[in-house]
Amino acid sequence: MSTDELSASATGSAAATGATNNEAYDRDILRRQVELLRAAAATRARLENEIVAERDREVAAAKEEAKGGIAATTAKHQQEIEAAKKEYDAVLKRLQSQGAAEQQKIDEQRKTKAAAIDRACDEQSTKIREDSEFEQGSVKEVFKEKRNDPPKLLARAEKDHALWGSQLDEAIAKAKEFLTKCGVKAGAAAADDSPVPEGDELLLQLKGAHEGAIARTKELLALESSKTIFGGLKKEAAQK
Repeated sequence: MSTDELSASATGSAAATGATNNEAYDRDILRRQVELLRAAAATRARLENEIVAERDREVAAAKEEAKGGIAATTAKHQQEIEAAKKEYDAVLKRLQSQGAAEQQKIDEQRKTKAAAIDRACDEQSTKIREDSEFEQGSVKEVFKEKRNDPPKLLARAEKDHALWGSQLDEAIAKAKEFLTKCGVKAGAAAADDSPVPEGDELLLQLKGAHEGAIARTKELLALESSKTIFGGLKKEAAQK
């Protein structure tokens, strides 16, 4: 019987007794009511204890289950970590092996290229040395041949000088002939006893002579015959 039922039964009995004899006092009824209240209190205390015990059992079971789940999860994660470490170590070893192989290949290529460069440098140095020795020998041979050149050069210079002198004499003769045709006469020789001008007078005479020579030269060059004469001289000089 629950606590509510006991309370209702006691209340009903008290109401019935009161209705039968409101003024009377019955010890038995009071005793039964007290017993009912005590029984209800004991039942309530028992139920409360059972509830607390059940709660404690459920909490303990939940804790144990949680501990088991945590332990299982931890073990699973630890296994996964160990597997990942092993995989990482394997990958690292493979990469290190590949790196060592690549480094060895690079070292071999470097040695091959260094040997090729050294060989090319040696060949180039040998070629340069041989070319230098050949050029030095050629210079010596040319120097030996050139030691006899000064007399030849002198003879050639004398020949050219004679040719230029003859051309100059010919040009002077043609110029005199040309001046004679143009009516230009040679000036009279100055008297030995004539006084030589000095100072400003000498400067004026030189300036006048210079201007007159320039003007006369322009007149002569403007003539058609002057072009023919001097053009012929240039042509003959070029042919010679």
